[in-house]
Amino acid sequence: MVSINKCFLSLSLLLGMLTYASASNVPFEMVKGLMIVEASVDGHTGKYIFDTGADHFILDSRYNGPKDLTIHTGSGETKGSSLQIEKISIGEVNKDNVDAAIMDLTNLDNFLGFDVKGIMPGKIFDPHYVEIDYTSRNIVISDKISKLNRNQFTHKWKIESIDRIALVKAKIDHEEVYFILDSGASTTYLSLKTIESISGSLATGNSNNTVTTEGTAISREFFIPEITIEDYTVQNLKVFELDTQSLSKAMGKNIQGIINLKFLSHTNILFDFRRNLVYF
Repeated sequence: MVSINKCFLSLSLLLGMLTYASASNVPFEMVKGLMIVEASVDGHTGKYIFDTGADHFILDSRYNGPKDLTIHTGSGETKGSSLQIEKISIGEVNKDNVDAAIMDLTNLDNFLGFDVKGIMPGKIFDPHYVEIDYTSRNIVISDKISKLNRNQFTHKWKIESIDRIALVKAKIDHEEVYFILDSGASTTYLSLKTIESISGSLATGNSNNTVTTEGTAISREFFIPEITIEDYTVQNLKVFELDTQSLSKAMGKNIQGIINLKFLSHTNILFDFRRNLVYF
């Protein structure tokens, strides 16, 4: 998950025009819980993390520029620079004139075991329908979807888009909170405040090295007997603790967690970026 503070951003992120067939396909692979897609940026092909919790296209620091951006990650703030990409090709999708941030992605290279060229935000496909099919390992981008296709899903959530990041609102212990829906997180993270407010939550005694673009932090593991968000209840869930203060400050919302998309479904998820809905 990567968020750029707009106070330090002189770019407007003009996303340009998408070129696509009636339904365009972007294959992906799962590596250590992350969705990896292949894309060509200005003629250079490489592997990118597909991250619905990122608000900008991120390129590795082999691209140079002044460090004029403050970038918020799950473990704090870091500095980056900016440039404009002339052309991006992702599967069957082409996009021109995309503004991007540049930062050091060495930690992600080391974690994944290959050269990560960048991070691709889910909202790059806005305002279209984006279906993530975990079974066929395929992202389908389309400008129309039938009511029949929508009706195959059991749940429908209203989402909010803050700086192009998908958020879902919930009430935990009678308090209005927000969770980031994030394909760029390998697991689900909750704030300690939220964990402690859930009856029966227990520390397992285990911990995990949480890797972000900024560095590595140790996160404690907790067992959650049950958590309900809107009409969806998950039981016997293991989550990791995350300090969400930096994210809350950057986004101006009470962020209390980052939800990995597989928290919602291990098969299919549909984002409707026109109406700000997610189906699963």
